[in-house]
Order: sequence, then C-alpha cells, then structure tokens
Amino acid sequence: MIQLNTEELKRFLEKQIAIEKDIVARIEENTKYTKDLLIKERILGIAYDSLRHANMLSGLLALLTSKMPLISELEQKAFVDGI
Repeated sequence: MIQLNTEELKRFLEKQIAIEKDIVARIEENTKYTKDLLIKERILGIAYDSLRHANMLSGLLALLTSKMPLISELEQKAFVDGI
C-alpha cells in the first residue's frame, strides 16, 4: 500500500481536481456544435460526473487543509427539509 504524507496527498488531490475540470471543459467545448441531442446529452452526462468528482475531491482537499466545521443538526434539518 502506498503511503502519502499530507503535502503529497494535497498535490495529488489538486492534480485530480484539475484533470476532472479539464475533462468538463473539453467535453463542453466539443459538444456545443453537436446537433444530435441524444449523443450530446449522454456525453454531457459524463462531463457532469467529472464535475461531481471534482467537487467531491475539493471537499476532501478542504477537509485536509483546513479546520472545516461539521454541519450542525439545525443546518442538516434545514437542508433535508429543503429537499
């Protein structure tokens, strides 16, 4: 098993975030001229998966690099009730 120190993990997450965001940008750029809506939406779905990955990795990076407070019960209830 590979062990990464905090700085190595931080750099790894930053690199992965950049890769995921690059995928999104490339797909969005390359699908804007696609006339086949079915193909376009399927490919954009892949891009949105990459965007979700980037967001999750950003959350992990935030946990790693800062003292992020946990969500309170009140915030959790407001979030759940809003859905």
